[in-house]
Amino acid sequence: MQIETQVFPFFHIPEWVVRWVVIAAVIGFPFAMLDERFYELYRGNGHEERAC
Repeated sequence: MQIETQVFPFFHIPEWVVRWVVIAAVIGFPFAMLDERFYELYRGNGHEERAC
């Protein structure tokens, strides 16, 4: 998040865009984590053994 706060003013991007980027990241993070978890569970159609 620090990148956009440093770069956006240089390109004259409005502050509300920074807010929407932060909101999108906060909302999207749990979905990305769930997607990664489901990928790990089902990538081998459930036939692979999981290491303990």
